[in-house]
Amino acid sequence: MVATKPYASEDSAQAGANREPMPRAISVALFLILVTAFVLRMVGIGHGLPYAYNLDESNYYVVKAIRMVDEGLNPHWFVNPPAFTYVLAAAFKVLSGGGRGFYEVYARNPEPVWILARTISALLGTLAVGLIYATGARLFNRLAGVFAAAILATGFLPVFYGHLALNDSPLLVPIALALFGAAGVLKGGGRRELAIAGIGLGLACATKYTGGMVLPAIVIAIWAAGEDRWRRLAAVLGIGALAFVIANPYSLLDFSSFMDGVGHQSEASSGAGKLGQVGDGGVIYYLGVITWGLGWIPAALAIGGAVRVIREDRTRALLLLVAPGFYLVFMALHTRWFARWGLPLFPFVVLLAGWGACWAVGTVRGWRPRAVVPFAVVLGLLACAQGVFASIHVDTVLTQDDTRSVARRWMIKHVPPGSRLVIEPGVVPAAWLRNLSKGSSGRLHARRWRVWELWMWDSKGLTFEEYPRVLNTKLLKRYQAAGYCWLVTSSTQRGRVESQRQEFPGGTAFYRSLIDKSDLKFRAQPWERGAEPVSFSFDYSYNYLPSAYERPGPVISVYKLKNCRS
Repeated sequence: MVATKPYASEDSAQAGANREPMPRAISVALFLILVTAFVLRMVGIGHGLPYAYNLDESNYYVVKAIRMVDEGLNPHWFVNPPAFTYVLAAAFKVLSGGGRGFYEVYARNPEPVWILARTISALLGTLAVGLIYATGARLFNRLAGVFAAAILATGFLPVFYGHLALNDSPLLVPIALALFGAAGVLKGGGRRELAIAGIGLGLACATKYTGGMVLPAIVIAIWAAGEDRWRRLAAVLGIGALAFVIANPYSLLDFSSFMDGVGHQSEASSGAGKLGQVGDGGVIYYLGVITWGLGWIPAALAIGGAVRVIREDRTRALLLLVAPGFYLVFMALHTRWFARWGLPLFPFVVLLAGWGACWAVGTVRGWRPRAVVPFAVVLGLLACAQGVFASIHVDTVLTQDDTRSVARRWMIKHVPPGSRLVIEPGVVPAAWLRNLSKGSSGRLHARRWRVWELWMWDSKGLTFEEYPRVLNTKLLKRYQAAGYCWLVTSSTQRGRVESQRQEFPGGTAFYRSLIDKSDLKFRAQPWERGAEPVSFSFDYSYNYLPSAYERPGPVISVYKLKNCRS
């Protein structure tokens, strides 16, 4: 496999770069891009607190990290790998002063813990932007790196998940690091570049198993270098395995639990489709995510960049196109699909978009050399515009009170302590139901209301995802007979039923009967006044991208059954 063009920095001339002012202009641009990336991810960082309403965030990474401080480093949960959890645990250990009893500290005052965890996610997301610049500069030229970094810094989906203490935003760091190493290998780098690529690969897999999708890019870079291919590949895989084990030591020390977790993840993602999920999924879905997760113009620039790199240099084309192609096919085989699962594609897309932007700048330079700088600035602004507007919108939304917090404040005033209530599963974290007191550990123990438990719906072990299957009109009679007079419903559960009415006739009848047999006491809605409500979606209902959103959260309705006594 032989490159058809050299990898020298002369590529910058073809892109219309003005070499003399470039270093200073690039440094200023990169500084502004990194500041913008961090600010966009930090505004609204305290959304929902003291409650974390994203259930993956509240149930797993942060809580597991807190327990590591007190109970040891075994996460006892490998459905997702624990590299990001260890980062949080290290930060919490510093916050705790190195002592134990951190879970009690968290229970009394959770806000600083959540803000620290989310800030780490935002910082890692910003670090990924810097690494993408370095990769673009190494693979193409500095201008391509700047365009790529700017698009990743402002893209809606990377910005949104930079607000959450999940592994999605941190995953971009090792993927970008692996690509940086692969680019160095492609340009003739030696052991250092192989080590960087291997470390990036191992950390990517240790952050999220799908991070392994970057491996084909590394293999292509090694094969293109042409010397000692098998030895170099073995070295990268060995370094990657070592990095994985260091970041996930209990994959060996608790091997059976590790394999159980991997098996559970594989079964969950490739098993039956998620109830309420509609659409074709697969390749078309994830390609569509790029158009709103980054933007239409970045998507068009990426297509242009792909065309150019295929025409000019097949090696770089393979490096940037094969891994995303395999990943798209792999994800198409699954029956569940979520926008955040498409984030591993974004480093490749923005690098191609950066090169496509350079192509456009170079074309303008050939026509009108004096217009090249203003054109590059305008093109950069246009490439980022959709992401900036969407990110500013979601930042504004996240600074408002969540509908679940609004509903809880009303319930504290109007639903007496100890009342029996039914709240649909998967809507609020367990802490939402408990008394919150910074001066005691009451948040750990005492519930404010008596709640209908999951097993009371189905003794066989119902999960909140299967809730629509058990709904029927007889449930209202059961609630009333047991004295559970208050019902709290959510548009995220009701929307799943309404999106597939034919599959859940019992659920449709349940909600109709609820309206007839109860009084609506309170409703908290996330929409702007006069805006059309957004239909249920496993993406938009949780990331608040549509402009109709004024505040985060689903529609929360509080009903009281007629003629019911607790």
